[in-house]
Amino acid sequence: MKDRKKWSIFSIVMAVAVVAIVLSVVMMNLPIAQSEPEDNHVRYSYQAVSQQDLAQKMSIQSDIHYGEAYPMGVSYPETSSQKVNDQIKSFVDSQVEQFQTAIASSSSDQSTGSSTELNIDYELSSFNEDIVSVLFHVRQNGGDSSRDGLTAMTFNLETEQRMNLSDFFQEDSGYEQYLLDKVQHSLQDQKVLDKKEKGPVSVDQLQNFMLDGDQITFYFTPGSVADSSFGQLQVSIPLRLMHSFSYFQFDDDGTSVSSQPEAYPAVTQPETPQASVGTKQIALTFDDGPYKNTEKVLDLLDQYNAKATFFVVGNRVEYFPETIRRMVSSGHCIGNHTYSHKRLDNLSPAQVSEQLTKTNEAVKEITGGYVPQYVRPPYGFFDHNIKTIDGMPMIMWTVDPGDWSLQDTGKIAQGVIESAKDGDIVILHEQLTQSVEATEIILQELTAQGFSFVTVDQLMDK
Repeated sequence: MKDRKKWSIFSIVMAVAVVAIVLSVVMMNLPIAQSEPEDNHVRYSYQAVSQQDLAQKMSIQSDIHYGEAYPMGVSYPETSSQKVNDQIKSFVDSQVEQFQTAIASSSSDQSTGSSTELNIDYELSSFNEDIVSVLFHVRQNGGDSSRDGLTAMTFNLETEQRMNLSDFFQEDSGYEQYLLDKVQHSLQDQKVLDKKEKGPVSVDQLQNFMLDGDQITFYFTPGSVADSSFGQLQVSIPLRLMHSFSYFQFDDDGTSVSSQPEAYPAVTQPETPQASVGTKQIALTFDDGPYKNTEKVLDLLDQYNAKATFFVVGNRVEYFPETIRRMVSSGHCIGNHTYSHKRLDNLSPAQVSEQLTKTNEAVKEITGGYVPQYVRPPYGFFDHNIKTIDGMPMIMWTVDPGDWSLQDTGKIAQGVIESAKDGDIVILHEQLTQSVEATEIILQELTAQGFSFVTVDQLMDK
């Protein structure tokens, strides 16, 4: 009887011990404290925002420097907040200064035709209408070293502040270790940690993040968390997994499909009239747009019943949808000037293809079907013995008034008018006010001389 009683007590004790062990193991494996966020802390409600809507709430600023020895193509967003804009501009300026310092102190030859270049492009994403992330792509060639990296910045447009990772999570909740574990496991799944040299990911390396819809993405520079041969690495984690210890709030169950923006209707392109036999033809081409100035150029072309070709930069297209549509509906030609104004001679074939494809797709989406057929390489840097790039005919120019280096409207116009002859292709840049003003003089004078202004494809058919 006593033995049976002792055995019962022993069994109960063992059962309690097993339960305690199991519970401790479970608790150890819980990623984080499961308490709800404090009531006095602001919560961030998720709202799907399309890229189209996001672009229409902002504007794009571009600074393209055409100096042959030091070409720069820099693009960055401008928001509704001046404080946010100042922080973005400060980052961009620091990258330009770093590039210029590298060039100035370089021991290598930076002569014309070298691969020297600074290119800054960006991507936008958001968690809602106020919480917006910017991912900068910074590519530098020149100086004694090159770099190609990603820098992410997240802002709250309502408070006009840059957001840190800690702003989105409960303090002392253990979120950092949870994220570190998730990142580590993801990198192992990507099979990039077998050759790691730097050891595990650190908390500091989690600061390069962006919010992209209902997920957070971390970016790691080559060699920082794994062998540099793996290049730039990124890890995305669903934010819904962290709702209980973060300040992210989701009012749906994650199964609903976000509404898509309405598709643009197809633009009707008018038939191109044939030029009269014996008429002198000349093609005006405008690079680097669209810009606000482009509308003024289109007005001038309408006034003189002239056609032109616009070599557009893809990352600007979605900010000026009506301008792009007007180009097509007015019978002008749209050409491809790459997506982010990168030197094509610095890119691999796959990267060249990506630059051209993204631009073609952007134009096609906005126009409802129009696809650019011609390409012009930024800065004119490419092997001129090559006639096509990625299957697209390459269009250069025969008349260059050097408008990017001149402030004098008259000199720009004179440079075109005095050189103009039948079959010429003129290069201008519509973002420059002096070039727009010169365009009016060119149209007036060459029309009086009997020239007909045609698109590049009309000239090719001549």
